[in-house]
This record gives sequence, structure tokens and C-alpha cells, in this order.
Amino acid sequence: MENQSTSTLTLMFTDIEGSTALLRAAGDRYADLLDRHRAIIRSAVADHDGIERDTQGDSFFMTFHNPSAALAAALTAQRLLFNEPWPDGLAPRVRIGLHLGEATETREGPVGLAVHQAARIAASAHGGQIVLSDVVRLATAQLPPDTSVTSLGQFRIRDVGWQRQSGRRRRHRLAVGRSLSAPAVDVPRRHQPLPNARDHARVRA
Repeated sequence: MENQSTSTLTLMFTDIEGSTALLRAAGDRYADLLDRHRAIIRSAVADHDGIERDTQGDSFFMTFHNPSAALAAALTAQRLLFNEPWPDGLAPRVRIGLHLGEATETREGPVGLAVHQAARIAASAHGGQIVLSDVVRLATAQLPPDTSVTSLGQFRIRDVGWQRQSGRRRRHRLAVGRSLSAPAVDVPRRHQPLPNARDHARVRA
């Protein structure tokens, strides 16, 4: 059996919200849109010393050794995506989720509960948003300029369970000024707030 090491990583998942609708609208142009989207994500991650671990379709799994670098990469990616001159308004709306936790390195990549939690956090975001766990927020000493954080309250993470403390995460939305803020939207209902959640689960632009 190969030696397996466990380390603490900042985990990033990204994907395009409404990719099927975008494919239908773009038609033959979708492949070029997807390639450009991939190039932007990869460039932002590489510029901040991230590592690409997996990609399938329009999604990515990346890791970072530094949570501040992961935040900076996510912000850079969203800025670049926002400012890209997409044809005919066919802009991919990318959602990004960040979490920090222990993962075991295997031949196929990092595995562990934290990886699953990071994927669930990303799935709860809306296109154009960056959603991060409280662990990432607390591990980041200082936010980059012109950014703000909105608390989304405590949420149960699907398939992790009610009883385990690790299944309860306080999530935050990271916004880049007002130009990149998403409009006011409800957090997806599939992630119900815990009964004792103290914060409103409404995102404010």
C-alpha cells in the first residue's frame, strides 16, 4: 500500500450555473465559451499558486495551501469572467465555493469529508457568487480591498448529517464592490437553515 499523507488544504469547487441553458442558447459557440471559461479559471488559480486536481465538463476542483491565496484566486476569476467581452451576452455564470479542512492525498487526488463539504458549499452558490465557509473566513486575516462579506447563517450540509458538528457550517458570500454583486436572491432551498440560525439567509446586493 502506498504511503498516504494528510494535510490541511483550502478546497475550491467551481461550475457554471445553468450550463445546459447556456449550451442551448450558444449552440455551436458553446465549445469556444467553455474553453475561454476554462482558460480564465486556470489562469486565476495558477497566478495564486493553486493546483488543478480535477475537471469534468464545466466544473473544476482546485486546492491551495493558503486560504488567502484561494480567496484572491476566486476574486480574480470572477473579475475576469465579469469583464470578459462574451458574445451576444452569452456569459457563463460561474459559482465558486471555498472550504478549508483536512484531506488525504491519494493517487487519484485529495479525499476526505472536507472535500465533500467544499463541493456542497459550491453547489449552494448562485452564478457570479463566491461562497465560503466560516473556517475560510476565520483563517483569512485580511480581505482584499473593495470586498465585503455577507453572512448566510448556519446551514446543514447535505449527506453529512444533523448530529455531527462538522455538518454545521456558517457560510458567507464574498462580494467584489457593487458592480459584481449579484441581485438579492434567496439561498437555494435544498440547504435549509438550522433551527437556531441567527442570521437571515437572504443575500443582499
